[in-house]
Amino acid sequence: MKRLIKKSIGYLFRISARLVLKKKDFRIILTYHRVVDSTQVPPYDEGLFVSSATFRLHLAEIEKVFRIVPLKNILDGGDNTKPLCAITLDDGWHDNFVIAYPILKQLRSPATVFLPAAKIGTSDGFWFQRLWDLARAIKDSRKETVFVRYFQEKAPHWSIPSLSQAGLTNLTKSLKNMPANKLDGIVEGAFDCLSLRSPARRTTINWDEARIMGQNGISFGSHGLRHYILPTLDQDAKRKEIFGSLELLEQKEIPVAKYFSYPNGDWDVESLRFIREAGYKGALALDGCYNNRQTNPFLLSRLSVHEDIGNHRNLLWFRILQAIIAGPATPSTETI
Repeated sequence: MKRLIKKSIGYLFRISARLVLKKKDFRIILTYHRVVDSTQVPPYDEGLFVSSATFRLHLAEIEKVFRIVPLKNILDGGDNTKPLCAITLDDGWHDNFVIAYPILKQLRSPATVFLPAAKIGTSDGFWFQRLWDLARAIKDSRKETVFVRYFQEKAPHWSIPSLSQAGLTNLTKSLKNMPANKLDGIVEGAFDCLSLRSPARRTTINWDEARIMGQNGISFGSHGLRHYILPTLDQDAKRKEIFGSLELLEQKEIPVAKYFSYPNGDWDVESLRFIREAGYKGALALDGCYNNRQTNPFLLSRLSVHEDIGNHRNLLWFRILQAIIAGPATPSTETI
């Protein structure tokens, strides 16, 4: 019922969007992660992916009302004929090159991919992906019991102790509250405890693929060195994530967008200070608001979009309507 209501509201907004947004200083940034083959939906958190069909649909719908611009132009003056939209993808998943990039190239849509720079071109995956790999590898109830006991000790606030999708999603959220640079070790410890081997496979694009993408309107920003959630880190680790990632990106022959995407959307005042000191032009949070000319460039707001909430065009327009309701992002005049 809720989904039907959202579709209905989204439809009403879709047919009136041009009029509603006419001459309104309204700029949105859409955030994607994985773009997967429409027939091969991954068994991960639903917030991580859209299908290729949904991604193509979104770009076509957005073009009807918005002008899609590179991220660096999202706060430009604009031409007052259309609101602006920037497309971003977080994490640099390999399917960004295999599936998303050909669609973007065909439609001539610029986009910015935020890379965890130290992971690019390696088999060093994300801890949350390995957590799901581990859960899928468990074949008997005894090991399931060991899994639950192990993570109940590591994450005492895990409130749904099971291997169900809801249980694993809840566990992932609980673990995100821990120091980010400890999480790889915690998950690897679980593999050891269960006498299972962590699969080694390439998760992200490599630098050669990034260079190819860069020849056709794709730029690359920083998602830290290792995708660590900044407020969980001490000062030295935080500085390394922020400064080191930009330095590494600038060593590669790729178009660099000097913007930082806060992993998990989380930031603190110290992170903000380091990002400014490092020479970034802006940074992106994830609070569902829209941006305007007054937005603080270091607290740009984004709308996260994934298959579960966006696999119909009216659901996409409902998501955009939510940004209007949420209001403008933090203004640059606000003291932080």
